[in-house]
Parts: sequence; C-alpha cells; structure tokens
Amino acid sequence: MQVLTDAEGTATLVWTTDLLPHELVEHLSEAYEVMFNELVAAVNEHSAPSAQQSF
Repeated sequence: MQVLTDAEGTATLVWTTDLLPHELVEHLSEAYEVMFNELVAAVNEHSAPSAQQSF
C-alpha cells in the first residue's frame, strides 16, 4: 500500500496485492475484496464530505 501526493496536495492510495502462486488469487480474492471495502468505508467516514469518493 502506498499513499502518493501530487503538486496540489491531493493524496492517492495505491493498493497492490500480488499473490504467488497465481492459484491463490481465487482462494483469497473474496477476503481481499472485503478488506478493501472496509478500508474505503473507513477513509470515507473520516474524509471531508467534499473529498469523499466511492469506488
């Protein structure tokens, strides 16, 4: 996970999940989807209303 900022001070969260062997993707994708959705909800809960973005 990375947080990148641009010249205007806007932050972008980069979430990368790389699994090897690739066969694990199907097994773990549902759990990662749940965790990502929880992260988005937590960020949106603490953001200013004008800065909220849903994914």
